[in-house]
Amino acid sequence: MHTYNENSQRRLRVFIFEVKGMLRKTYPSEKSTYTDERTGATVTRLTNSKTSRNVPVYFTENAFTKGGEAIFFISDRDTPGVDNIFSVDMKTGAITRHTAYTDRPVTHLSKDPHSRYMLYNHHNAAMILDLKTGAEKEIFKTPQGFKSGRISLNCDQTLIGVLYNEDVQVEHGLNYTGFAEKMYRVKRCVIYMFPFCEGEIGEPIVAVRDTCEGGHLQFSPVTPHLFMYCHEGPWHLVMQRIYLVNTETLDILPCFRQNKEDSVGHEFWTRNGLIFFDNRGPGHDGTITVNRTQAVATETPTADFVPYAGLADETGTVLKTYPLPHYCNHYHGNSQNTLLVGDEADDLVLIDLTKSPPELKTLCHHGTSWNGQYTHCHPTFSWDDKHLLFASDREGGINLYLVDL
Repeated sequence: MHTYNENSQRRLRVFIFEVKGMLRKTYPSEKSTYTDERTGATVTRLTNSKTSRNVPVYFTENAFTKGGEAIFFISDRDTPGVDNIFSVDMKTGAITRHTAYTDRPVTHLSKDPHSRYMLYNHHNAAMILDLKTGAEKEIFKTPQGFKSGRISLNCDQTLIGVLYNEDVQVEHGLNYTGFAEKMYRVKRCVIYMFPFCEGEIGEPIVAVRDTCEGGHLQFSPVTPHLFMYCHEGPWHLVMQRIYLVNTETLDILPCFRQNKEDSVGHEFWTRNGLIFFDNRGPGHDGTITVNRTQAVATETPTADFVPYAGLADETGTVLKTYPLPHYCNHYHGNSQNTLLVGDEADDLVLIDLTKSPPELKTLCHHGTSWNGQYTHCHPTFSWDDKHLLFASDREGGINLYLVDL
């Protein structure tokens, strides 16, 4: 399915239109550094907003530019309440705005590793912006009765995936309000695939129809016809979290077949095409609130279950597990799968997977409030493993911070 051919070319339907205020704008640097109060590490503050939010591309897609200096994020810094796409130069600190919507925010921002294509939702449509040419196109209108979800571009840039869940009129609010209710109420999920070639978008093909709330759509970084998505919801209530989909055959495979005691989530692709997942065991819902408590789970965790991280292959078979009795809220891995960064309640930690058991070391204090998804740290390795990016509202607004390794 991922092959672009003459038949798909004849079926192309391309939407190009003018968007008001699409002029690029550059802002002066806001960079500053400080010494971490707990470890003495030097931390660079890339943005310095006291009231607005500056939120990086989701950690599964990686905000860094491969082979470049730009980091991409969304912000409502000059359009309060309405997020637009921005980038910041790691060296100069210069900030560039790439969109200028004033009506509805950009959501579910995704991009390719080299940061040419920005994929996102705006109002009632999935969009793609080519930063090289400046062309913006509508990928697809949100189907009636559905709400837009994550978008992903495959590794050879021939397929775009867009996920939709039915609109059940339940919002996922601060501190995970509505999280469990929404999971129970959503009974329809659909994932569309669109042929893509040199900026042109083909007719959609339905790759997945599901009866649960779907999330975390993300293509493999090495196999163009393979993506994964998840059944969303509190981890201890979801019976099978991760699924793998072959876009050529439309076969769907469970990744890591769960048992009753498993609570699995925060899956992401490693650089070499393995699937990382976090299994916390009974009594864990995968959440953290402003009170440093879980939002949904009330049962006492089983004392004899040791939480662990796992690596699975493209067939969903678990290859290796790493005991992590001191679990973090999110993880991200380096290019060699030897080092993890995790966000504890107050600090970032580095986890050396070459040691048995894995060895934890505090990197710096993040100090975020956890008051909503935007304030989650989502620490991420740069493509060259030299930098770590995280978000925090420790100084009022949500800002971006960088630590050199």
